[in-house]
Parts: sequence; structure tokens; C-alpha cells
Amino acid sequence: RITKDEKEREKEMFLEDLLNADGYKFCVTERGFTAMIPDTAEDGDILCVLYGSLYPHTLRPIPDKENTYQMIGNAYVHGFMDGEVLEWRDEGKLEEKKFTLL
Repeated sequence: RITKDEKEREKEMFLEDLLNADGYKFCVTERGFTAMIPDTAEDGDILCVLYGSLYPHTLRPIPDKENTYQMIGNAYVHGFMDGEVLEWRDEGKLEEKKFTLL
């Protein structure tokens, strides 16, 4: 089990790597969140937080396969990194969805 301090340090290292790494770009989501997403991300991709993951992920819908997505990469989404997503889900601000990941 990861301690709170280890989790914080890992998030700090991830964000530092992300901000200094090639391969990411800045975006603003449809809901107004600011994010760093993979350079390969495209319009129509989604950001999600997978249960058990420390980071949000960028997913791409697979054409002609309902509720099926391809992993594009990790992302940093301001406001998604400290458990706020679960609170927003419980308040009905975000939707929980089951899907297939290829």
C-alpha cells in the first residue's frame, strides 16, 4: 500500500516529468479544465480516471465498437489529481461509465 507521502511525491515527479517532457501539449477541455495531454491526442478523445490509477488517462473511442476505447496515454488535468473526481461523481457533476479498454 502506498503511503500518502509516497503518493504525493509520485504525483510531483509525474507532473515535473510531464511539464519537462516532449510529447505533451496543453489543452482546455469542453468543461473548462486545463490539461496536459499526449501530443497524439485528437478531437473526440476523452479524459478519464480509472479506479486504482494515480493519474487521469487519455482514451480514444474505437469506431464501430460501442463503449470501446484505446489508451493514448497519461494526462495531467488540473483539479483531477487529488480525489476531486470521486466527489464530483458523487455530486452528479461527472459520470461513471463502464467500458472496454483495448
